[in-house]
Amino acid sequence: MSKKYGYMIKTVDKNMRGYNGFKYPKKGKVVAPDWDPAPICGGGIHGLIHETEEHYIENNDIWLVLKYEKGTEVVIDNNKIKVPYAWIIFAGTAEEAQKKFKELTGKEYQYDYTIQTAGYKSIQKAENWSTQIAGYKSTQIAGNWSTQKAEYESTQKAGIWSIQKAGNRSIQIGESGSTQIAEFESTQIAEYKSTQTAGCKSIQKAGSKSTQKAREGSICIIDGKEGYCQHKGKVLQILRFYDDKKDEYVFLYTIIKNNKRYKLKAIETTKGWKLEKKEVKEDGNN
Repeated sequence: MSKKYGYMIKTVDKNMRGYNGFKYPKKGKVVAPDWDPAPICGGGIHGLIHETEEHYIENNDIWLVLKYEKGTEVVIDNNKIKVPYAWIIFAGTAEEAQKKFKELTGKEYQYDYTIQTAGYKSIQKAENWSTQIAGYKSTQIAGNWSTQKAEYESTQKAGIWSIQKAGNRSIQIGESGSTQIAEFESTQIAEYKSTQTAGCKSIQKAGSKSTQKAREGSICIIDGKEGYCQHKGKVLQILRFYDDKKDEYVFLYTIIKNNKRYKLKAIETTKGWKLEKKEVKEDGNN
């Protein structure tokens, strides 16, 4: 490794343009016309080096490996550097850029690696080591080590190690270790290590008349005065709604200990609200 030069990586779009539309050459020297030595973003050629813990991806069309003269760099937020000038020595894919960086430095380029596949007019935000596949006009937010697949006009938010699959126009929010499968126009919010399966236009943690399926040890919340549940194992099931007369929220709960399907309904009595639980047969009759 050269003692005179250092190396950094950055990304540009397919037209070789970076942040604010600055045009980069495919090879050769690039000079910042607005160089500012202050340790803030802007006013320089920006990139990330081996010691950084994160990789900020402006976009992932083309990856560049740049050589800079040591001593000219300014560290920004301990996350990236900027220099007044540099030389582009490589332009290609993420994998090719990492290989080139290792050849030049003898070190693996360490960063928080994300994989994103986005459809037309979609928006994606991915954290460390996540995978996202978004369909037309969808929005996805994935936490660490998560996997998401969203279809037409869907929105997803996944926590650490979660797996989500959303149907058309659905919304999903999953916490750590959760698994969610949502169909058309459904909304799901899954707690830690829970599993939820929602049918068409249903809402979990969530709106009334939805069906929740969770594994043992989970807590499921239905927002509304009625809903359905069918769990595997012992699950604490909560019905939550707002009492306009008393101007307060009401929480009713029961423990489900089997995998039978139940209809839950809040009944108002002279002594207050109580939870009615009725088993629903396979043919849909009580």
